[in-house]
Amino acid sequence: MWNGQKWSYSTTFSSPAMGLGGHGRGTPSTTLLVFEGIKMGASVVLNGVVLGNATDQFVRYSFPVPPPLLRTATQGENRLEVVFDRTIGTNGRFMAASGGWDWA
Repeated sequence: MWNGQKWSYSTTFSSPAMGLGGHGRGTPSTTLLVFEGIKMGASVVLNGVVLGNATDQFVRYSFPVPPPLLRTATQGENRLEVVFDRTIGTNGRFMAASGGWDWA
């Protein structure tokens, strides 16, 4: 199922208006997009911009989202896409049950 295929998961979400510097003044604060667990060999894309790659499924990933990239509710929905691609280097660290055969 995984061999030779490129798979993608996508969703949309709205974001509330963010305060500046966390207190309504200063420079805009940076938002983090956090993945507690993600199958490796994936590219994380937000609103058409690649934030980074997940190359080890045993690591927690935090991707900083620059303030201009995150759309507020008045600007429309944000689109998050996770693209699983075998061409992304992973050094072969797959969990034994992650190939699609053990879905439970």
